[in-house]
Amino acid sequence: ITIELAQQALGPLAARPAPTSAETVQGIVSEHFKVTIEELKSHRRDRHLVQARQIAMYLCRTVAEGSFPAIAEKFGGRDHSTVMHAVRVIEGRRASDRALADLLLTLESALRRHAAA
Repeated sequence: ITIELAQQALGPLAARPAPTSAETVQGIVSEHFKVTIEELKSHRRDRHLVQARQIAMYLCRTVAEGSFPAIAEKFGGRDHSTVMHAVRVIEGRRASDRALADLLLTLESALRRHAAA
């Protein structure tokens, strides 16, 4: 028996890597947008911060597989409906904004590489 044969035989039963943490998402998004994690968690509404925060919340939901209340807690104790709104906004914009779609692919790839390391 080889490792390759075992991997083929186990296929879907093989262990999945653990999901990325919200803290990792916040770190990668804050680096990309050149803001601090504290600013992502703040209640400031500067356009640049709002976009970065909404993208981070979206990635926490889609890549880190966090629940709405758990994500809300990681972003300064917001209400879960704020996270739901952020996810809806980014999903809608992703479908119509090619630049945002490309950015999200880049960030998702970075997060998956980080999880695999």
